[in-house]
Amino acid sequence: GTGRVLKIADFGHAKADTIRYALKSKLKMALKWCAPEVLEKGEFGVPSEIWSLGVTCWEILSCGEEPFQGIPKKEVKARVLGPERLHLEAKPGWSADTAELLRLAFVFSPASRGSAKDLIAVINRATATPSAKDKNKDRCPSKLTTDSQTDIKDLKDPNNLK
Repeated sequence: GTGRVLKIADFGHAKADTIRYALKSKLKMALKWCAPEVLEKGEFGVPSEIWSLGVTCWEILSCGEEPFQGIPKKEVKARVLGPERLHLEAKPGWSADTAELLRLAFVFSPASRGSAKDLIAVINRATATPSAKDKNKDRCPSKLTTDSQTDIKDLKDPNNLK
C-alpha cells in the first residue's frame, strides 16, 4: 500500500545532539552488533548506529540467523579489529542492492561508512521494482531455519515474509 515509512531507529547507543558519545563505564554489550570504534574505544555515534543497522538488516534478510554464528563473542571482537576486518556479507543469491547496503554499513572507518541517506537510497532502489511475490512467498517459513533466506527487495511487500 501507500504511506510505508522506513524508520532508522536508535539502537540505544547514540545520544541526541552529540556527534560522538564515549562509554564511561563497562556495560554488557551485544558485541556482534558493535562497530569497530565501539569495540576499540567505546565510542558511539551515527556511524556505529549504521553498523548496528547493517547487522539487523542482515539478520532480517537471513530470516533470523545469528550474526557471526559459531564464532565466540570474545573472538568476534578480535577478528573485527584485527587484520581480517571481520564483517557480514551478502549470502549467495542475495541481490546486488543487498550487497551494496551491507558494503556501505560495514566500512571499517566510521568517517567513510555509509550514511542513513545512503542506505535509504539503496533500499528505495531495491524496492522500486515489483517484488517476485510468488517466487519468494515461502522464503522465511514460520519456523526460522538458517538455510532459508530473503532479500531486501522482499521487504517492499510484508506479505512475502511469514
